[in-house]
Amino acid sequence: MIQKTTENIFIQSWDEMESFFHDDNVIGGWLWVLPIRKIMGDLRTLGYDRHLRANQAMLTFVISRSIQPTLQPGQASIAFTLFRDNTMEVRYYSLEEEITLNFDHTTLDTQIEPLIEKLLQQPIN
Repeated sequence: MIQKTTENIFIQSWDEMESFFHDDNVIGGWLWVLPIRKIMGDLRTLGYDRHLRANQAMLTFVISRSIQPTLQPGQASIAFTLFRDNTMEVRYYSLEEEITLNFDHTTLDTQIEPLIEKLLQQPIN
């Protein structure tokens, strides 16, 4: 039996989320969430898929350092929520702090990188 490495688990989670957000049966008429596909692709190009788990809560894209698919109470994460008016909220959450950024666009923004770096400082658990 081949043992999955943490990196493989993380990469597989991104593959699953890409499949989820590309499923027209899931997206249906909620076309405003389609830009998340580009954001995910940009994050993968930067290599974050090797260090962070990808997941979703409804149509919110979530990244974390969790080995398990489900976040535990207080576990740090970043949630990307897109809205019908082509705006986006990016929320970093941990037990120590919560940071919310609001954008008038739905693309990856340089202001998000410090949140990702903060998330990468969290232990894998």
